[in-house]
Amino acid sequence: MADPKADLHRYLQQAREALLWKLDGASEYDVRRPLTPTGTNLLGVVKHVASVEAGYLGETFGRPFPEPLPWTDMDADPNADMWATPDESRDEIVALYRRVWAHGDATIEALPLDAPGAVPWWPADRRNVTLHEVLVRLVAEEHRHAGQADIVRELVDGAAGMQQNNDNLPPGDEAWWAEYRGKVADAAARFAPEEARPAVRQLRLVVAADDYDDAVRFYRDVLGLPVEGAFQAGGGAHVTILDAGRATLELANPAQKRYIDAVEVGRDVAPRMRVAFEVDDASRVAGRLEQAGATVVAVPTETPWRSLNARLDAPAGLHITVFQELDPPG
Repeated sequence: MADPKADLHRYLQQAREALLWKLDGASEYDVRRPLTPTGTNLLGVVKHVASVEAGYLGETFGRPFPEPLPWTDMDADPNADMWATPDESRDEIVALYRRVWAHGDATIEALPLDAPGAVPWWPADRRNVTLHEVLVRLVAEEHRHAGQADIVRELVDGAAGMQQNNDNLPPGDEAWWAEYRGKVADAAARFAPEEARPAVRQLRLVVAADDYDDAVRFYRDVLGLPVEGAFQAGGGAHVTILDAGRATLELANPAQKRYIDAVEVGRDVAPRMRVAFEVDDASRVAGRLEQAGATVVAVPTETPWRSLNARLDAPAGLHITVFQELDPPG
């Protein structure tokens, strides 16, 4: 026989577990960093949902959660429940959420679905509720935030899926997903306003590499460029397309080329074409590339325009710069 309370409880627990799963394998930085203009971050979503559930399955039914949650106080800073401060650890927030589960589970177990309650922070004319109504609301609330966390986690490192034991995604390797995303983007582009349609949609640098396998490993695994697509054809033909972020075409006359070489290297060294990669830490990346087989042409050097630039000769016969902007964009 159907048990509506058990059904609602099960769906609530699925949302709880899916939300915590989104933290698994992510670094301390990645669970905290904001990935949207409104600051949405993985650990903050968990902290928020713990706070919400503590209230709805606590004070609403005269069973207040026994621990203080100062970020929910009336005088707390706006959105204080939506991010983790440096002195709040991941383990503490996850443990808090699990204690909130236990407290909420006890409320669900103790009360019938028609048990009355009152939500103190709702307007007086509609604050009277039942356990049934609160459970429906919590299931919707926590699944909504689990979906929010799903998108944020995919933005972090590409990890996606509905639940740990059921990702609910079609099978497909990296190349399949790149092709699928391109198909979706192409369809959307047909409806873009005219001013949003650049004449050139992508700058792609095509390099014929005699050391193809070494070059792929170097730029994909060491420099960290994600694979956008990989294809092969008859006769041993192979190509790998790597996403190098935003592309620009820098055109310099011979005098400018000599000037840049003089600043960064101290002599005229670059070929007609040089490939530059902007990174967060030029010294660290240059060291990692050298360990992977690149030859350092010039150690990281601070330029008059406030960037830190290193030069290397790298696989595929490329002369490359890794550069770090020392001043944030104004």
